[in-house]
Amino acid sequence: MFEERVRRVVMVALVGAVFFTVIHAARGRVISTVNDAVLVCALSSMLLSGYPTNPKARAHLLLACTWVAMFVLSWVSGQGEAAALWWFASLPLAAAYLLDRFDTWVWVVLSVVAVFLNAAGSAWMPYEPEFLVDATQRVISQVTLLGLLFAVTRAVRLLADTTLSEVDSARNDALKLANLLRRSNHEVDAARVRAEAEAQARKEFAAAVSHEIKTPLNSILGMAQLMRDEKDPQRARQYSQELLRSGNTLLRLVNNILDHARSQSGGLVFASESFGIDEAIEDALQLYEAEAWSSGIDLAYVPGDRVPDRCVGDGGAIQQIVANLVGNALRYTDRGEVRVSTRLIDANHLAIDISDTGAGIAEDRLKIIWEPWVRGAADKAGGTGLGLALVKGVTEGMG
Repeated sequence: MFEERVRRVVMVALVGAVFFTVIHAARGRVISTVNDAVLVCALSSMLLSGYPTNPKARAHLLLACTWVAMFVLSWVSGQGEAAALWWFASLPLAAAYLLDRFDTWVWVVLSVVAVFLNAAGSAWMPYEPEFLVDATQRVISQVTLLGLLFAVTRAVRLLADTTLSEVDSARNDALKLANLLRRSNHEVDAARVRAEAEAQARKEFAAAVSHEIKTPLNSILGMAQLMRDEKDPQRARQYSQELLRSGNTLLRLVNNILDHARSQSGGLVFASESFGIDEAIEDALQLYEAEAWSSGIDLAYVPGDRVPDRCVGDGGAIQQIVANLVGNALRYTDRGEVRVSTRLIDANHLAIDISDTGAGIAEDRLKIIWEPWVRGAADKAGGTGLGLALVKGVTEGMG
C-alpha cells in the first residue's frame, strides 16, 4: 500500500516535470529546460528501476530531487517572487501523504527555507534572468505564498489527525491491556479459590475416609470379640449379622474409592450383556436392609408394569448406581421410606426412580452435589462425598 502511494506521487511529479520541460523548451529557456529535463530523467529512472528498493527512501529521494529542481529553477531564472514558487507548497502535502510526522515537518521547514532564500537572492543575482517577472506573476507569487501557508496548515492538520489517531490507538490498546489484566486477575483469583476449595475438600475427604474406615473396622473387631466370648447362639447370630453389615459397608467404601479413581483416569470398562434388572436392584437393596431396619425406615422395590425381566447392559454398574443412590437416600432420611421403582420409557429405554421422605436438597446445592468431595451440610452419617460423583462418572461412562 505504501509503495503504491510512492509510485503515484512519482508519476504525478513526472507528468508535471515533462509538462514544464516542454513549456520552457518552446519558449527558448535553456537553463530552465535543462533543469526540468534532469528532473524528468531522475523521476523516470526512479519509476522504471524501482531504486531505492526501500519505499521510504524512495519517497525522500523523490522529494529531494523535486526540491533541488524547483530551487535551481527559481534561482537561476530570476523567479524569486514568481509563480514557480508554488511548487514548494506541494512538498509538505506530498510528505504528509507519504511520510510520518517528523519527516513531514522536515520537508515543511525545507520548503519555507527555499522560498525565503529565493526571495532574498533575487535582489542580488549577478546575471540576467531568462525572463522577467511582470505584475501578473507578482500577484501569482503572492498567491503562491498563501498556497504555501495553506499547505503548511494542511500538513499540520494532517499531522494532528495522525497524532490524535495514534493517541486513540494507544488509549484503546491500554484499555484492552487493562481489561486483559483484569480478566487475568479474575482468572487467577478464581483459580486460587478453586485450588483452596479443592485442598480443603481433600482434607475433609481424608478425614471422612479415616472416620468411615475406622467405624466399620471398630464394629468388625468389636463384634468378632463379642462372638468369640458369646455362648448364646441367638445373640451370636445377631453379632454375625452386624459383622456382615460392617464388612459390606467397608467393602462399599473401598470399592467407591477405587471406582472413582478409575473413572477419573478413564479406566472403567463397561460390559454389554443380558442381565436381570430385578436381580440387580434387589442385590443393591440387600446391602442396606440391615441399616434400613435398624433406622426404622422402609426400604421398598416396586417393579413397573411391562418392564422386561432382562435387559442388555452392565448389570454390575446398574447395581452400583442404585446402591450409591439408595445409600445416599438413607443417609438423609430420618423416618418414612426409601422407594426404588422402574418404568418403561420406550422399547429401548428403562428408567429407575429412587425417592425418599427425607428433607430434600437445597436448590443452591443441586449443581455441586455431583462433584467429588462434596458432602451434605446436615450429613448425619458422615460419608466421603464420593457416592454421587461416582454415580455421575459411571452414568456418563455408560453413555
